Amino acid sequence: MKLLYSVASPYARAVRVAWRYLHLTNIDEQLCDPFEDGAELLEANPLAKVPCLIIDGGAAIYDSEVILRYLATLSQGGTKLFFAANEWQAATQFSLLKGVMDAAFGLRMEIRRFEEHCGSQQWLMRHEQAILRALQHLDKSGITAEPFDVRHIMLKCIVDYLDFRCSELNWRNVAPAIALWQRPLSQVSLFAETSPC
Repeated sequence: MKLLYSVASPYARAVRVAWRYLHLTNIDEQLCDPFEDGAELLEANPLAKVPCLIIDGGAAIYDSEVILRYLATLSQGGTKLFFAANEWQAATQFSLLKGVMDAAFGLRMEIRRFEEHCGSQQWLMRHEQAILRALQHLDKSGITAEPFDVRHIMLKCIVDYLDFRCSELNWRNVAPAIALWQRPLSQVSLFAETSPC
């Protein structure tokens, strides 16, 4: 299998961390700039987005959640990536984390628009407030004390992306437990090998 990815993408990083966490060894990672509209990516994913997983036989799987769920089916060592289907609180947290990742990416895009003198202060603030509210909510929920799974992979990728691309956002002020929890994870190979910076 081949994973087309961008180093900076938090979506792609979550997938890269997950396959390491699951101890999968048959994935070839290939750097890909989605803005170059390369032929291989366009053929695999008409949206020209990463991550994109090309499985044996040539079929493509895209959207980070779909790839994560596919990888979860390949685990043979007893390591679980996802929570049980009827754990609605965990599923809701996962949905919230996907939204935070979207908001973080949206914030970065709005910052870039400001650099080009065409940004919207309203949208900038909307993304920032959504991120801070969500992280504060997750911090109070006690998510960091729960058994490690895909939610924690997403959470670590989000806060690292914020530090990497949106360093002005003081998310630690509203999520001190998450700030403390995530610090030692940076040294764990899953995350150290996939760090965007």
